[in-house]
Amino acid sequence: MNLPEHFRVLQRKTVVKVSTSQQRKPRSDCLLLCGLEPVLATFLLPQHVKAAQTIVVRLLHRVYEPALRFALANRAIVVGIEIAVIALTVSLIMPRLGSEFLPQLEEGN
Repeated sequence: MNLPEHFRVLQRKTVVKVSTSQQRKPRSDCLLLCGLEPVLATFLLPQHVKAAQTIVVRLLHRVYEPALRFALANRAIVVGIEIAVIALTVSLIMPRLGSEFLPQLEEGN
């Protein structure tokens, strides 16, 4: 490529600036991540955050806690149900496994 000399100098300076800025970026990111961010968080964030439960969280707790108590009290039943679900899943998937990778051949028959 036949560029005038001043364009070649500008091109070299641009490439040098881009390459050196890419080398410095990880160090500055690490400095901000490890040093400045925690300091700013201690000054800007409130010291005590009040935890409030929303309606969704309360509903999930009402459903989850009894289910967890039942699962822990009846471990044999839960393990049996899990084994049955896995067996049902395997029995439904195994016959079809690999069939989606075989194309239908139209050979003119």
